[in-house]
Amino acid sequence: MHLRQSGQSELVVSAASPSVCSGVSDLVVDIVAGFADGEKLLHSHLDTYEELIPHVFFSDVSGFVLECHAEAVRQGALASVSRALESALATASSVEDGGEWKLYLENLLFVSWFEAIDVEPAILATFLAESGPLVKGQHAAYVKATELYWRIHSDPSMTREKAAQVILQADRDADADRVPHESSDEPPVN
Repeated sequence: MHLRQSGQSELVVSAASPSVCSGVSDLVVDIVAGFADGEKLLHSHLDTYEELIPHVFFSDVSGFVLECHAEAVRQGALASVSRALESALATASSVEDGGEWKLYLENLLFVSWFEAIDVEPAILATFLAESGPLVKGQHAAYVKATELYWRIHSDPSMTREKAAQVILQADRDADADRVPHESSDEPPVN
């Protein structure tokens, strides 16, 4: 359990890994501090659940963004989330915990953020325009993973063996993408 002050409330995060607790706490505090309704949203979440549940909180934030009709407020929230995620991804890459925080953060991004805001292309586009290279790289990985999922699950002739081959090929292709090219200064994409 990790405690950190956020405004007037104590932020309680339960997780098996200290790096995940610390990372989630820092991420949420950064998001909340960056937009006007952030504290209100966090307090509502904590009043309901009595602790921070990261995936649910991200769903709360994405719901707020999707339902917000004030463009300036939405823009502020998207910019805040973008900055906080970029910072968290940079930190997660340097944390020496066997990759627990990075994997948790990537899952949080895929399942509770990209999947939620993906339903409104204009909001997703605005978010990506605000985002740095690490967040954009994660979005590209999310798109590839989603395409793979639908490729497997939309084919009525797909067998387990055929699905395994499709996944293995996608893994080989991803490994090839991770190898830095000598002529490029671009970091490899996850």
